[in-house]
Amino acid sequence: MNAYDVFLSFGGHDRAKAERIAQALRRRDLTVFLDKNIRTGEGVSETIERALASSRTLLVYYSAGYPSRYACQFELTAALLAGQREGDPTGRVVVINPEPGEEHLFPVELADASFARAPRYGDKAALDDLEAAIRRRLGSVRGTIGEPRFTERPRWIADRVAGAHGFVGRYREQWQLHSQLRRAAYPMVRQVMAGPVVALLGVAGAGKSALAAAYAWQFGAAYPGGVHWLDLSGATASDMTARYTHELRRIARTLRPGPAVGRADAAELSAAVSDHLFTAARPALWVVDDLPPDLDPTEVQRLLLSAGPLVHTVLISRHGPLAEFMPVVELGAMSAEDAQVLLREDCPVDSEDERRALGVLAERLGGHPLSLRLAGRQLRDRQGLCSVGDQVRRLVEDPTVLDPAIGLVRAALDPLTAQQRLVLQLATMGAGAPLPAGFIADVVTALRPREGDLGDALAGLRELMLATRIEDRWEVHAIVREAARRYLDPVVPDADLARLVAEQLLEQSGEHGTESDRLMPFAAALARHPLVAPDACYALHRMLSVFHQDRGEPVEAARHWDRALASGVPAVPDLLRGARAHLDAGQYEQAEEYASRAREAAAPDDPGGLSAVGLLAQALDGLGRSEAADPHWAAVRAALPSSGDTGHTGADPPGSEPGLDQAVIELRLGYLKSRRLRGDMRAALAHAGALVNLLAHEPPELAGHHLQAARIELAILQLSTNAQREARQTAESVQRWYHDHGLPDHMNAVTAQTVLAQAWLTLHLLELNPDPANWREAAETLGQQREQLRRSHGPMNDRTLSTDVEYGNALLCLGRPTAAREHLTETISRLDRRHGARHPMTLRARLLLARSHAQLSEYDTAKELSEQAYTALLATLGPCHPDTLHAQYDLGVALVLTGSHRPGLRMLSAVRRTAPSTMGRKNDLYAQSVAATALGFLPGPVWRMVDRLTKDRPHTDETP
Repeated sequence: MNAYDVFLSFGGHDRAKAERIAQALRRRDLTVFLDKNIRTGEGVSETIERALASSRTLLVYYSAGYPSRYACQFELTAALLAGQREGDPTGRVVVINPEPGEEHLFPVELADASFARAPRYGDKAALDDLEAAIRRRLGSVRGTIGEPRFTERPRWIADRVAGAHGFVGRYREQWQLHSQLRRAAYPMVRQVMAGPVVALLGVAGAGKSALAAAYAWQFGAAYPGGVHWLDLSGATASDMTARYTHELRRIARTLRPGPAVGRADAAELSAAVSDHLFTAARPALWVVDDLPPDLDPTEVQRLLLSAGPLVHTVLISRHGPLAEFMPVVELGAMSAEDAQVLLREDCPVDSEDERRALGVLAERLGGHPLSLRLAGRQLRDRQGLCSVGDQVRRLVEDPTVLDPAIGLVRAALDPLTAQQRLVLQLATMGAGAPLPAGFIADVVTALRPREGDLGDALAGLRELMLATRIEDRWEVHAIVREAARRYLDPVVPDADLARLVAEQLLEQSGEHGTESDRLMPFAAALARHPLVAPDACYALHRMLSVFHQDRGEPVEAARHWDRALASGVPAVPDLLRGARAHLDAGQYEQAEEYASRAREAAAPDDPGGLSAVGLLAQALDGLGRSEAADPHWAAVRAALPSSGDTGHTGADPPGSEPGLDQAVIELRLGYLKSRRLRGDMRAALAHAGALVNLLAHEPPELAGHHLQAARIELAILQLSTNAQREARQTAESVQRWYHDHGLPDHMNAVTAQTVLAQAWLTLHLLELNPDPANWREAAETLGQQREQLRRSHGPMNDRTLSTDVEYGNALLCLGRPTAAREHLTETISRLDRRHGARHPMTLRARLLLARSHAQLSEYDTAKELSEQAYTALLATLGPCHPDTLHAQYDLGVALVLTGSHRPGLRMLSAVRRTAPSTMGRKNDLYAQSVAATALGFLPGPVWRMVDRLTKDRPHTDETP
């Protein structure tokens, strides 16, 4: 096999981005291996192993989903272990981090390496930096990564099967354990003042032994001196020494360090084994499993071998004072993804509904491995008797489903102090949300001011593995919370605690900052608590609504507004916020209801009345009822004369326009969008440019999100006027703004990403050498967004449906008409149920479906669908709307291709005459109509022959 400069490692969902990077590097004379056949969830093929072995460096596209995939971990581990053998684990690794944060990056070795920026479409500077980073790595290494040594397992000296059968996931914890054991080798990352000893702690049933065994198997190549496993299961503090001596003697007999093993005491055995391992001078792993939790620290010290830094020790226990003199890896709940994988080991599922059902069960079981395994076996044993959904529902509603796990932690509750019990009682109200230590202190101090030191109480809970510290927050496992609900007497009445906690949360809600934000998950759980008073419940939901709306999470905001507005007589501002949230979430019926109620409730001199009119008009537009919305837009324009003009002209200083506030800005944005939807593209484009210029000079606290929304509208308009390059720049500026402000998932950021993808799929008239990798990445982006929207918004939501339509267009752009036809047919079925056959979104989808038939040379069907779309668009949007013109052009071509030559040419000539007045002449539609009418003398059969020749390349419907 050829040698490669770069092995590009990526998760299946990042294929298009990886392909684009690979092509760019190849153009820079770097040889790159990229697996052409990788699928999400697949393992490691022999081809991948050979290519990895013959590559000099590993380039990792380290997205948030990368760590959870086995093949990715295989590739990364192979490169790190190869580098470790050469003295620098990261010496052959270059990391691209496309995420805004670094929390998903592990192991710790990567913290000592610099990251490359993820190159965006056409980002030459980022590609230059990436190439330089790779060439620096290439200049510092010799040879290739070499054969992964995962099959060269070390010798296991243990009374157990090597490895961990049925173990899944937990890659982050395995890397954390590896990093702690190897930390002494990386003094540039952190100061190290102790040997390679780590305590692995967790509640009973958390899978501590399985994790250690899986780590020893996966990372066995790092320990050629062997894995030595001492099992102290069932030992108590009083008989631990005898049990340890027995295990030590077993290992000594295997190693044969001397002739007197049978008569030696514990100290002599320890010395003999230590000398043997030290003399061997090969890294070894020493695991002492299931230490008694109440072991004295001096007894723990005696378990450590004096064999030098090449012996790496893992001590496994439920809890204890081990953190006082060694680093600790705390094993908490499994991640949601790992938990579902574990359930699927016993109960494979096919549909999205079944996967969601397993997700609900995993959450109910708190990610506790023992409980998950037991539940998985119950699902497996009942397969065929009832559906997976029914089985999961039975388990979720069964109060005894957690009994086995609760029984493992119940005894640890008995010695708790009143202060510790109060902390657990507080945690039961928050459904698992981690709590800042400061908030815990506020609540505890208010209720028990004379108790002892809270820090000691929290440390005690952590030592008992009843609570986990995450920086300055504390989290209580679901199993512990359920045990506390059942078996702990409340320190104060639950109703009193609920009232006090609600008051504390509402007092802090005005403090916009990290502390307040981190309390929102707890507030959401408390707002659903049955003991919270109705007025406090209303206030909590209102607080949560504002929080999610500010973060660009409209579905969550709308859900909380519904709960808040369902009680009492809501104020006009709250109705307006509720309408805005539903509008942003694509839930137009509810937006219409709230806006109508706000308009009726507003006093004549209340400016909220005009805002209600604007929101009502936008909701009607979203529902496809533009005629009903027109009078409302007329009222908005009459109240805001400047909304119909080009805006700020420069005669006054920037930002000097009087009366500009949030409500006015939102009205202007809504009016701008209404002009675009009605096809008044030139006026809308001028208004958008002026509004962007105006808002760019306003204070960020006033115009920040609104400026980005205006830029999105501008980018959409630029797309329709052959300004694709400008549209890409505008959309990218929005993405950068949200990235810089730590809000990459904000609604506007996601919309900008959609517009950017569309901009790459829509070529500029003079863009003669496009990069197909950009198309594939754009299509992949739209595909990922539609899947995410289906989960977050639902399949019938307007935002989901709109993205589905654009994904169909992406499939057409990629030359996948069969896939596009199937996808658009299903999407149109949902659109018909949601909006009916004459909604503009339905008609656009029908037009794209016609194009898929045309690409497949099914001209009669294409003509029929194009005629349906054109007739309806002409009636609903008028003859000058861009969508109508595109439909008219497609129908004209279809008529020519099916023999109706003269009517088709009339259609094409009409497009050529009308397009300049709406869209200008510098766009592909006008150019196509000119070219088509110029070729009008050709007969229909010649048009069909040309059409077939242009499609002579094979379709790529088999591409994932």
